[in-house]
Amino acid sequence: MGHAVLGRMRAHARHVHIPANLMAWRQRAWHQLAVAARVNLFTVIPLSLLLLLFSERPTWAGFARTVGIVLVFANSNFLVLNSFYHRVWQRLTRRAAWTYVLLGLVVLPALGMVAFLGGSVVLAVVAPDVLQDRRLALMGTSVLVSVLYGLAVFTIEDYRKRQHSAEDELELSLRRERHLTRATKEAEVVALHALMKPHFVFNTLNAITVLIHDDPDKAEDTTLRLARLMRHILEMGDNTMVSLEAEVAVARAYLEIETVRLGRRLKYEIAVPEQMLPTPVPGLLLQPLVENAVKHGVRERGDEGYVRLRAWTDGDHGHAEIVDNGPGFSQHKGSGRSMRLVRERLDRIYGRDYELTLSRDERAGETVVSLRFPLRPPIEPGP
Repeated sequence: MGHAVLGRMRAHARHVHIPANLMAWRQRAWHQLAVAARVNLFTVIPLSLLLLLFSERPTWAGFARTVGIVLVFANSNFLVLNSFYHRVWQRLTRRAAWTYVLLGLVVLPALGMVAFLGGSVVLAVVAPDVLQDRRLALMGTSVLVSVLYGLAVFTIEDYRKRQHSAEDELELSLRRERHLTRATKEAEVVALHALMKPHFVFNTLNAITVLIHDDPDKAEDTTLRLARLMRHILEMGDNTMVSLEAEVAVARAYLEIETVRLGRRLKYEIAVPEQMLPTPVPGLLLQPLVENAVKHGVRERGDEGYVRLRAWTDGDHGHAEIVDNGPGFSQHKGSGRSMRLVRERLDRIYGRDYELTLSRDERAGETVVSLRFPLRPPIEPGP
C-alpha cells in the first residue's frame, strides 16, 4: 500500500515538473536559435562579400559557393565558442585583465582551429574539392573570426551579466530598505503607543491619590474602574490597529473614572453607530483626545462641563468628533502634546489619508477636535 502511494506521488511529481522543464528547454532552444540567426546575419553575408571583393574573378556562382563555405565555418565557430562559453567561461568566478589577454591570444585561436577542423569534416563530405586549394586561407579566416567574434561576444555577455547582477543587488537592496522602513515605522508606532499608556495611567493614579484623602469610597470606585480600563488596555496590547468598539470602551472607562472624581462637574455622551464598531483604528487614538478635553477643558470650568464623543461615516471614510465646553485654546496648556502624539501616530499609519483639526466655536462656546480617517486599514507593501 505504502509503495503504491509513493509510486503515485513520484509519478505526480514527474507529471508536474516535466512541463516546466520542457518549457525551460524550449526557451533556451529558441534563445540559441535567435543567437545563431544573428551570427549568420551579421557574419556570413559581410564576410562572403569581403571574400568576393578580394577574389580574382568575382561571379555570382562564386559568391554563392563562398556563402556556403562561410556558412559552414561560421556555424562551426558558433557551436565551438557557444559550448566553451557556457561550459567553461561562465564558471570562472574571477576574470582579471590577464584572463581576457589569455583568451584573445591563446584560447580563442585554439578554438578557431577546432572550429576549422569541424568545418573541414563537413566540407569533406559535402564539397571535398573546396579544401584542396583553400585550406590555409580557410584556417586563417576561422581563427580570425573566432578571435574577433569571441572577444566581442564574451565581453558583451560578461557586461550584461554584471549589469543583471547589479540590477538584482539593487532590487534586493530596495526590498531591504522598504522592509527596514516598514519595521522602523512599526517600531515608532509601538514606541508612541507605549509613551501614551503611562501618560494616561500616571494621571489617573494621581487622581486616585487625591481621592484617598478626600473621599475613600470614590477612591475605591475609581480604582475598580481603573482596573477595568487597564484590562481593556492590556487586551489591546501593542497592536497597531484595534476595533473602534475597543477604543470607545477605553474612552468610556476613562470618562467614568473622571466622572467619579469630578462628580456633577462632568457629563459625557458617546454616540457611535453600531455598524462602525468593527472599524479598525489605531489603538489609544480617542482616549488621549478625550483626556485632553477633560483635563484642559472641563476641569478649567468652575461649573458643569461636558464632553461629547460621536462618530459617523461618509463614503469610504469615518469621522470622529470630541467636543467640550471648556474655556478654549488660551487655557489649553499642554493640549498640544496630546495632539502631537496622536498626529504622529496617524502620520505613520495613514500617511496623508487623514485629517485632524482643533477648532473653536465661539458662538456655542465649544472646543472641537475633528478626525477623518479611512474605514479600511492601510495595506503595507510586500517585501
